[in-house]
Amino acid sequence: MSQIALTLRAVGGLSTAEIARALLVPEPTIAQRISRAKQRIKASGARFEPPPPAEFEQRVASVLRVLYLIFNEGYTASSGSQLYRIELTAEAIRLTGSCTLCCPNTVR
Repeated sequence: MSQIALTLRAVGGLSTAEIARALLVPEPTIAQRISRAKQRIKASGARFEPPPPAEFEQRVASVLRVLYLIFNEGYTASSGSQLYRIELTAEAIRLTGSCTLCCPNTVR
């Protein structure tokens, strides 16, 4: 869940409060998970590169979970004055379409 929370923050641009509501977890818990995930990445020296073939399906599943949560936040905003966040919804749809084109056997 830390990986998904960090991705929602770094890539999706969601606030800690929005991520907590999306994952049905208390905000301080999500804040701590994001902080720990950042520390683990820094300590491990992890690099952003394609996963090995054996991990590909699992990674795509995580990406799709993140896109689903970004879509949901756009479709029914959990905070702010707007009911919809069209830019989030549109971007989630666009990226899901890209996943379908790149990974037709993995995306369901």
